[in-house]
Amino acid sequence: MKADKHIHKEIINRLVKDFQFEEQNGYLRKGICPACHKKELFTSLANPWVIKCGRENKCGREILAKEYYSDLFNNWSERYIQSPASPHAAADAYLEHARGLETARIGGAYSQESYHSGGMGSATIRFSLPGGAWWERIIDKPERFDRKANFKGTYAGQWWICPSLPLEQQPEIWIAEGIFDALSLIQNGIAAVSIMTAGNYPERALKELAGLYKGKALPKLVWALDNGQAGEKAILRHVKRSRDEGWKAGAALPSESGSGVDWNDLHLRGKLTQRHLKTYRYNGALLLAGDAREKALLMFEHSERQEFHFEHGSRLYWFKLDIERHMRAVDRILGGDRTADE
Repeated sequence: MKADKHIHKEIINRLVKDFQFEEQNGYLRKGICPACHKKELFTSLANPWVIKCGRENKCGREILAKEYYSDLFNNWSERYIQSPASPHAAADAYLEHARGLETARIGGAYSQESYHSGGMGSATIRFSLPGGAWWERIIDKPERFDRKANFKGTYAGQWWICPSLPLEQQPEIWIAEGIFDALSLIQNGIAAVSIMTAGNYPERALKELAGLYKGKALPKLVWALDNGQAGEKAILRHVKRSRDEGWKAGAALPSESGSGVDWNDLHLRGKLTQRHLKTYRYNGALLLAGDAREKALLMFEHSERQEFHFEHGSRLYWFKLDIERHMRAVDRILGGDRTADE
């Protein structure tokens, strides 16, 4: 994340005061964790945006500076003044400091506009959608209003795509809900688009995409919507429909248990590495498991635990691998019994 000197200095001062940190070799260390109350909290002096508890297995608390000190991140247009030389000053600052995104990589994808209601006003960051529609995020103290964002026009059947992303060259495309989620994935090397809301199946956009791949294999679609009942039900519907239409389709979820984090949260935490993505694909595979047996085998392959409980279809199951019985079955198969499945 590109640092703003004022915000950076203020965050450091508050962290030292609030958590009793000590400066050591470019880090703030020995802060008192608000969860476990041990002196294991730490963060980087250069990038104090995520504060972590070092007791990863016993606590693992993570604090986002933008959420803990939200007053420093909610009045962008007063601190970053719009001018002919910087027409998107507040929008740029919001993307860089609140969302951790490199604006140089997404220039031309947005503009700074304004929103007024009840005698109050705010700067907004606006993204154009197909057909003349647009979506904008209110960025100056949005809690004053009855909404955080505005739509104009219709986006049904379409998706938002970053202008600099060449979709026709991708072996795999992730489909996220929010624009900031899609941009977060893109900045971690993942081709991604935004369908704006979970229930919006991008029928028209997919037809246009298929036209770009005439004579070539279609890319795989990875439905990467938000955790929660609405997002997960939509993933199941969209995966089935896209497969029925001839697409290869899978899923990815930020959390197996619906923690509430989204792809932008994970980007800010530095958790969109290849190692982390493997876990998110596994979470998606669990959601798509057709029956309890399939889910149990996925969990066994992932953890290699021989016994565990799990939930599927609102029912609780117990998995146990009987090694002796398993080896007898293997011997039987190797001995010529070809009727058994894998």
